[in-house]
Amino acid sequence: MLINEEFKAIYLNYKIKEIILFLKKLTPKDKKDVVSILKKHINKEWGHNTISVLAALACSTTKDEYEKLRPGFYSIPVELVDELFETYVPDWIGESYLFLDGFDYLKVLEWEQKNYLTIQDEIWASLLSSSSRTEETLFAYPVTLESHIWFLFEHECSVTSVYRGKSWKDILKNLVQEKKIDRSRVLKASLAAINFNFSKEHNTWFLELFAYLEPTHKEILELQDELFMIFHSTQHSLFPGILKIINPVIAEKDFKTEDFLQAAASLMTLPTKNIINGLLQALEKNSKRSSKIS
Repeated sequence: MLINEEFKAIYLNYKIKEIILFLKKLTPKDKKDVVSILKKHINKEWGHNTISVLAALACSTTKDEYEKLRPGFYSIPVELVDELFETYVPDWIGESYLFLDGFDYLKVLEWEQKNYLTIQDEIWASLLSSSSRTEETLFAYPVTLESHIWFLFEHECSVTSVYRGKSWKDILKNLVQEKKIDRSRVLKASLAAINFNFSKEHNTWFLELFAYLEPTHKEILELQDELFMIFHSTQHSLFPGILKIINPVIAEKDFKTEDFLQAAASLMTLPTKNIINGLLQALEKNSKRSSKIS
């Protein structure tokens, strides 16, 4: 039977048990023929089903071709993908978020550990941030805490979301308390994330995370340069939170008064009352400290 006719027979009769064996035997030319059939019939006289999306996965030569053929709403049974990947993995698969988003973070990590694919950091951030957030997710592979968890701070993703009552703020704080991840790195990464100029929601979330970890005076002083940098942000709603964090250490001898005054100078021109009040309180406290020193 010709490849075209064989594929039509499998699709039209929904012979799901035959599709993987069929796809595994295809030559590059055969795959082009299958793609032509899909382009001709899908969303016209044919609708999508598991057979068509598997065929699109196995036969597309590029990510763009696959994403045009396959609808974003249709999930593929993971056991069939596993079976296909045993003998053939498209070389573009790690670039397709449309494909990867249909599977759990741990499953994609399993494929990566088997060298089936290579994934960009921002996709790892997206997959992990929207994952189930269970102990299995966090501890099944060392790479999660060694590398992937830090991508949450470096790429805009779903880190601000809550999954079944579990917030990333609580998870990160618990990991810090259990010494599973480095506390100082989390504090520094939280401030660095704000300076990446993510959305207002993300920047507010990372500032809240920093405060939620209850930094000591020593930690605040060690990170005062990073805190001062945020005064250059266009998101003025962050400033009251920064002033609140800085205020307890203004009277400390290691506080960089000149750097603070330079960074905060533009705040006096802002019309927002709570920012001005916060700045005036900080300046008053600094003035009292200067008087004591002199």
